Amino acid sequence: MTANIFPLKGPSLGLPTSSAPLHADPGPPCEIGKAQISSLRSLGHKLERFLAARETVHRKILQDEAFASVRAWLGEGSSPPVALAGDGTFVSVFLRQETGVRLGAVMLPTEVATQVLTLWRQTDPEAPKVLPPLLPTPPDAAAPLWMALLRLRPLRGVWESVLRRDHFETLLQISPDAWLLDPTPLPPGSVIPRLELPCWDRLPHLQHAGRQFAISAPGTIDGANELSEGAPAESWATAVHAALESTTAEPHILVELPRTPASWLLAVYEKKGTRVDARGFLSLSKTQDRAWQAARVR
Repeated sequence: MTANIFPLKGPSLGLPTSSAPLHADPGPPCEIGKAQISSLRSLGHKLERFLAARETVHRKILQDEAFASVRAWLGEGSSPPVALAGDGTFVSVFLRQETGVRLGAVMLPTEVATQVLTLWRQTDPEAPKVLPPLLPTPPDAAAPLWMALLRLRPLRGVWESVLRRDHFETLLQISPDAWLLDPTPLPPGSVIPRLELPCWDRLPHLQHAGRQFAISAPGTIDGANELSEGAPAESWATAVHAALESTTAEPHILVELPRTPASWLLAVYEKKGTRVDARGFLSLSKTQDRAWQAARVR
């Protein structure tokens, strides 16, 4: 397998951009424990509900004057976000971390998901040979905008009204962190949530803490300006300043990128009506010689 099949660059946060054939050597079974498997099984339904809930949130932002300041990030004449249409199969990607799993991609593109299913069947003898067709991936399923809107405090009540509260809380726990890059000064004594900074100009100070970010325009998943740990503070400051200066014409989103994981978990889900079931899982991990290794999950 090519090392960049799940590139952790830009706000795609794991969304594969390569259609190169997937190759990985078989490895021993990946033991992740019953509790984590149970959690992964339930995440498919929560991700499907998240995709569906965005239409209601989109409409609320456009219609409710309380959210007028957020409309610039949706864009003029923006189309409502798309939910999963009909029944079928989809593949999600998660990053294995010591504290649990983090979302890498809500859905893989069809061409990559097809190859993942083939690799899964080659690795796991219990994988079903026949599954419903793969569902088309909504074009904005990986847009950083929706990760930022999920965490926007004024919208919390809207999200909770269309999602069960435990669904909402779980999505907050597993989703990449993101912020609307709003140049409006904060009230005295306030800080940017989860960054604990009084203003965006202080963002370069976080590079010493090993945190990594990307800046993107709404709706895009490629071509982001990545703010890596090793980049000079001046380049961080310049990128943030340029994004804030362009807010009127083209507002931007800041996304925190996870550290490159040693292991991925790919979950195969089947949607049937309002029900989403997990059909199985595949682990992809790096060996000491940097080769990819595929393994069944149990």
